[in-house]
Amino acid sequence: MANDERVNAFLNRPLVGEWPYVWLDATYLKVRQGGRIVSVAATIAVAANTDGRREIIGLGLGPSEAETFWMDFLRGLKARGLDGTKLAISDAHSGLRAAIERVFEATWQRCRVHWMRNALAHVSRGQHTVVAARAMRQQQLDCPQVARLLVDLRLLRAPHRMRTVGARLHANGFHPFTDNSRILAGRNV
Repeated sequence: MANDERVNAFLNRPLVGEWPYVWLDATYLKVRQGGRIVSVAATIAVAANTDGRREIIGLGLGPSEAETFWMDFLRGLKARGLDGTKLAISDAHSGLRAAIERVFEATWQRCRVHWMRNALAHVSRGQHTVVAARAMRQQQLDCPQVARLLVDLRLLRAPHRMRTVGARLHANGFHPFTDNSRILAGRNV
């Protein structure tokens, strides 16, 4: 069997059983089309079945991450037998979220990796390690604290607001500017 046939057999195989958790993502690649270099969205779908086994269940290429592309991609997965999806995890791309709501009727959750990347974009590079360690610890606690942390991280971009941010972090039980070694070691401050 040629490689192309094996790849097509893998990508079109039936999906048997329930797959309650689905992770969806895309990245952009440069490809040659008609003698020109163009950017295309390369998508991947990974799912976990009821036994906890993860599998790549879909790969695709499209012109962009528009809702119409994601709808076709997700409908293709459903047509192959993807069933029982309760939670879809992805970045916050609006087209993807809308397609998830329409096709899966499942709960959506923002991917922690994408959340962390977006949060760290609001902090200077010198603060990344400390803030990332503290944010990861807070993600293990409760959502309202994480939401407050994100608001505080956005304020960190404005140096004239540092006192306000420090006071807010301290009031919420965060002390990332006092003893970095204790934060990085994972101990409460």
